[in-house]
Amino acid sequence: MSSNENRKEEFIFSDEEDRPYIARSYVNPEFRVGDKVYVLGSDRSQDGPYLVELVISDKECTLSFENGQTAKDGKAVQMAILEKCYIA
Repeated sequence: MSSNENRKEEFIFSDEEDRPYIARSYVNPEFRVGDKVYVLGSDRSQDGPYLVELVISDKECTLSFENGQTAKDGKAVQMAILEKCYIA
């Protein structure tokens, strides 16, 4: 898997010079497909671990169980409530 595979491109329109142009910027998501993560509860309890199934944006992803079955009804999960799992 290449490092560019999960990279989301964003275009920034700029007209600072004589002629407008599109400047490319890259936003790297915090987690990648296959990363093992916990979902944190409001009391910082850990639910999981799950695998990152699909990175939707730099802020959202979907999760799956280790057997490949989709978790959380396939709903997008905010990466802000995920924590990396370091247990193999």
